[in-house]
Amino acid sequence: MFIKGIFIFLFFNALGFGAIAQKLSVEIIAQPQFTSVLGDYNVFVKESYYSNGPSSTAIAEKKNTFKLAAGIMAEYNFSNHFSAGLGIFYSQQGQQYKDFFQSGTWYDMTASDWTQENRTEGEEIFLSYLKLPLQVNYYSDKEKKICFSLHVGFYLGDLTSYKFVSHLYKDGTAYQNMGTSVMDYTTDSYTTTMGTTTVTTYTTTSSYFPNPSSGSYSGNLDSKPFNSFDVGITSGMGINWILSERFSLFANLTYDRGFIDIKKQDSQVTDQTTTPPPPKYYFWGDSNSNRYIKFYNSLFAAQLGVRMNLK
Repeated sequence: MFIKGIFIFLFFNALGFGAIAQKLSVEIIAQPQFTSVLGDYNVFVKESYYSNGPSSTAIAEKKNTFKLAAGIMAEYNFSNHFSAGLGIFYSQQGQQYKDFFQSGTWYDMTASDWTQENRTEGEEIFLSYLKLPLQVNYYSDKEKKICFSLHVGFYLGDLTSYKFVSHLYKDGTAYQNMGTSVMDYTTDSYTTTMGTTTVTTYTTTSSYFPNPSSGSYSGNLDSKPFNSFDVGITSGMGINWILSERFSLFANLTYDRGFIDIKKQDSQVTDQTTTPPPPKYYFWGDSNSNRYIKFYNSLFAAQLGVRMNLK
């Protein structure tokens, strides 16, 4: 909340200063974007806990992840060619991963025997930020009907919400939901719940939560698995259509790249399903390299907006 207050204070103070100076323009921006989390995410291949084979890891393949952002920018115009902008945006970000398929022999405690199964695991990271970009803009000539622009700067990001969702399926006549794990910011906890299929053993192939034997599992996060803020660079180019002395339309292509590892490696979960003292687990895994792989935010976006000069 403190960081959000700084964002709002800086933005509206810039807005008021520019209005007095009569050199301010205000932009309202919609931003469809492709986002990604840079850094590998490992999934288990044939987990040894309930498997008769060795355990190894494989890198999950990423999917194109489409999200939305929107915001407002106050721009102080030094001349027809140069300006400085300060904005505030709400930005949905994250990463989807392609379903990972594996075939192996798992021990079925109901049948008391080894069974051949195909299993599919899928993950998605949901992140939402309140972002404050500060940038310098160059325009070819604002007095012309059409002009081109470049911008470069940096941003501060305050994490407002996050969610990590994992699904695990096994085959039958069709894929059956074995369980879904949801880690949610609003409660600082996550719950693993089995699906409707009848199984007595539940082996998760996800690397970040422990293996419940059956039913459901719940745990409390001792600390959030993502850092509360992000810092990075922003840059891009665009085209502007001057409609009148006060109004114009613009379309930009922009790229943001974070500098800070958004993963909190030492985040732990306290098991709430056992008697005291409850065991603790590292959220990002105890026994594989996920915990030590750094995550960085990245996005490529189209900015579509309208600009109004306040003079």
